Amino acid sequence: MGAIIVDFLGGDEEDPFAHIESTVQRLRAWFCTYFFEVDDLDLLGIWTLFEDGSEEAEFASEVGGEATPGFLQSAVFLVWLKSMALELSAMIEGGVGGDAQPSISENQVVFLVDFVCRSCGYPVPEAAELDGEGWATMVEFFETVAGYLQNAFEDKEIATLIDPDGESVVDGALFERMAQAAREVELFPERG
Repeated sequence: MGAIIVDFLGGDEEDPFAHIESTVQRLRAWFCTYFFEVDDLDLLGIWTLFEDGSEEAEFASEVGGEATPGFLQSAVFLVWLKSMALELSAMIEGGVGGDAQPSISENQVVFLVDFVCRSCGYPVPEAAELDGEGWATMVEFFETVAGYLQNAFEDKEIATLIDPDGESVVDGALFERMAQAAREVELFPERG
C-alpha cells in the first residue's frame, strides 16, 4: 500500500484522472488480496479504509502527510462516481428514465433503487424477504445517496473531471426524478 500511495502522490500532469483511476484500481487489487473481493462498483468499502482513526488512514498520513487519507477517499469516490455515470448512462440509453421517457415505471424504479443501493454496499434483502418496511428503508437510503449524486453531477468541475468528453447522459435532475418516483412506488400495499 505504501508504494501505491507514493505513486499516487507523484501525480500525472498529462492525464490526472487516468492516474487517479490507476491508483484506485491498484487499491482495489490490494483490498481484494488482504480483505475480500469487490467489483468495480463496490468501491465504497475501500473508501471507508481511509476514515479518520483507521490504521490505513494513519499509515497513509505517515507516508504522505496529514491530508493523504482525504485525497485517497476523494480519488475512490470520483472513480466510483464515474463508474455509476457509465452504468446509469447505459441504463438510460436502454430506456430507463431518460428524457425521452419522463415517467419511470415501477419496475424501473425498483431496478434503479436496487442498483444504486447495491453499488453503495447496502445489504439489499432478497425479493422474497423484502417487505414494505424494508422497501421504505431502502428508499430512504436511496434518497440520501441520490442527493449526493445529484450534487456531484451538477458540479461542473467534477463532471468535467470524470467525463471530459461529455459522453455521460446522466445529469443531476435524473436523481431528483428517480427519488420522486421511488417515493411513489407502493411495492407492498396493505391488503384489506
